[in-house]
Amino acid sequence: MEFIREGDDLNNWKELVTYQNFERHGKSSPEEILNKLKANREKECPGATTWNVIDKSESRILYEWQAKRCLNWPEQSELATIIVGKDNLFLLHYAAKVHELAPDVRAQWIKRFSDAAIQPTQK
Repeated sequence: MEFIREGDDLNNWKELVTYQNFERHGKSSPEEILNKLKANREKECPGATTWNVIDKSESRILYEWQAKRCLNWPEQSELATIIVGKDNLFLLHYAAKVHELAPDVRAQWIKRFSDAAIQPTQK
């Protein structure tokens, strides 16, 4: 699912929040999953992206990246977290079409993603 601000559209957004939920296959750690994402990005746009891991644990990793213009992608910054559950893998992203996020915006999204948790399903 992708969310944009009112007045934007998916082809012309300024800020974008994405929620992804995948069935988990294998036992890859969050860091291994991030390394695969990095490798794919490097293949598409060599040397265009700078990565920084903010926090990590056995079941999650919080990271950010800044990318120069490449292919059809604009210059942008992103904060994201990968959370590994028992059966699913969750990715949460906040992206903005800026070179670097403002410190208060960055802090706000780091807190939101740090507070994000998987709630067990009620039966």
